[in-house]
Amino acid sequence: QSIERQGFAINHSRVKIGHGQEEAFIRAKNLLQDWRHFQLGWAFVPRETPIERGQGFNVCSKEGLFWIVNPLRLRYIRDDREQARKNNKIVYAFGSGTLQGHLLAGEERFSVEWNKEDDSIWYEIFSFSKPAHFLSLATYPYVRFKQRLFAKQSSDKMIQEM
Repeated sequence: QSIERQGFAINHSRVKIGHGQEEAFIRAKNLLQDWRHFQLGWAFVPRETPIERGQGFNVCSKEGLFWIVNPLRLRYIRDDREQARKNNKIVYAFGSGTLQGHLLAGEERFSVEWNKEDDSIWYEIFSFSKPAHFLSLATYPYVRFKQRLFAKQSSDKMIQEM
């Protein structure tokens, strides 16, 4: 609630992308590490961008005739493989935060989860954001629409790639 009180909108998407054991989880993890969830034609992160804490990167998105470049920094990486014996769920995730020059202020996390009880593999996007520039403030309903579109298409991409 405190995030929302600060004016941030919360975005959340969670979908089952497959079924299988460790091999399927490793496949999903590799897709994230290769930025496959972000190769949508109208939005992408260069696939050679390393997943390393502190790494800066750009999200490029096409709006009409223009490409918009939004800078971010990877804040954290979570890899639960060491916890495999103790937990029924294993998660691989990374989160990033916006930098000066981004049209929005906020953070975003991408994760894949292996539920060992039923061997389901899940993909999740969680973010919170608010306008950080006049352009995003003036077009905020459209920005929110694009965030939902991204979540849907990114989830579809992960299902397709699995």
